[in-house]
Amino acid sequence: MYAIGRQHADGIDALLPVTDIKQRNAQGWSALDWAMRGDDNALVIRLRGMGLVSSRRASMASGKPAVPLQHSNGGDLYGNWPDVLIAGTRDGTELFDAVMQSNSSGLRGNEAALLLVAVQSDNNALIERLLMRGASVNADADETPLSWAVRHGKPGIAQKLLSGGIKPDTHGKSETAPLLDVARTHGPVALELVNALLKAGANPDSRDRQGRTALMIGAQAKEAPLVERLLQSGANSELSDHNNRTALMYAAMNGGEDLVRLLTTRKTAIDKRDNEGNTALMLAVAAGNADAATALIAASASTQGNKSGVTALMLAAAAGQDSVVKKLLSAGMKPDAQDRYGDTALIYAARNGRLTAVHALLAAGVDAGLRNNDHASALDIAERLAFKEVIAALAQRG
Repeated sequence: MYAIGRQHADGIDALLPVTDIKQRNAQGWSALDWAMRGDDNALVIRLRGMGLVSSRRASMASGKPAVPLQHSNGGDLYGNWPDVLIAGTRDGTELFDAVMQSNSSGLRGNEAALLLVAVQSDNNALIERLLMRGASVNADADETPLSWAVRHGKPGIAQKLLSGGIKPDTHGKSETAPLLDVARTHGPVALELVNALLKAGANPDSRDRQGRTALMIGAQAKEAPLVERLLQSGANSELSDHNNRTALMYAAMNGGEDLVRLLTTRKTAIDKRDNEGNTALMLAVAAGNADAATALIAASASTQGNKSGVTALMLAAAAGQDSVVKKLLSAGMKPDAQDRYGDTALIYAARNGRLTAVHALLAAGVDAGLRNNDHASALDIAERLAFKEVIAALAQRG
């Protein structure tokens, strides 16, 4: 019956051979009645040929919806729904008008829920009708119409809601601001939704439960057009989430080289540190994003270490990011810095068998004789791990 009501031909063909077609709903309707309701003459003939007969009264057969709707005691998908909400799931306003004619008070207390149902059902005509009636949104609900439309990539419906007076930052108890939902999607539809929300006055710096803004989420997803649009709208690139991470840090961690360049040209705290004392440069190196790291070095990012004394040079040396090692050294980074355990960048490189990094550090004049808190030098560690080429390079240095 649902398949016929939705005129879902494939669903009808799949169900007819395996279902009891003689079943009737609480109104006494058969599948044939549904086909007649939809004026599907070919299906009517087909079902009559299968032995079905109509039980509809003349008023039903005339095309008028049967109201009030009747519900079965159990097993009905809409069993606990008021008639007016069921009407919202059908195309157009015909059934809604009939329900209201039968029970004019049926809408009372259901306006917000009905608007959500109409949005979920793509019932544009009813959406417009409800907005004209001044339908509002229940912020205490788990879901709200605008957030739902945004999450499901429905820019036309979202624009209709915004034009009808729904506030752009409206969301339910289990939802975040619509702009944050948009930032989690991708492509042209996301940008269209962002433009609609910002034009309607959405707060570009809304936050989710982790303290992230749309700018941070967009940077993490490497959505450059979205990030640029947010910046144009006045989004604050210096804000940080609960881990003290900024949009620039998210771009650096996720390899957004173009975003790193975009953000560093703005008023952005390039050397801001997260809760562990890491900068965007350190996070880029740790994530293996050499291009993002290069962009940050070119922007004169700080090369100071984090709370544990670990520097970007140490991380690059350990990971064998040779181009980053050379750029950091060329930028004037001191190669002999030691972390809390006394390890230097040379020790990091030796421990991981990174021969090219060892050569670069030696050429930069590193003190190869420095020892860590265990009194081990880079050569001691290379010998312990049997990295023969590294041993040879360090031994030659003496």
